[in-house]
Amino acid sequence: MQGIQNLIFELGGVLMNLAVDRTYLAFAEISGRPVSEIQRDAGSLQLFLDFEKGLISAEVFRHQLR
Repeated sequence: MQGIQNLIFELGGVLMNLAVDRTYLAFAEISGRPVSEIQRDAGSLQLFLDFEKGLISAEVFRHQLR
């Protein structure tokens, strides 16, 4: 059985045009927090920066995000 070999996360809008606002809206709906808080926190939390730089694993990121 063949499994997924690679995943590409492209968040900079270089390879494809992503609707980042939809991501913020989805997080707001899931968390029950206002979109403005989600946007503010996503850009300022060290957690996101550490994950983006590969300094923490996906497991650690998800655990801390919860």
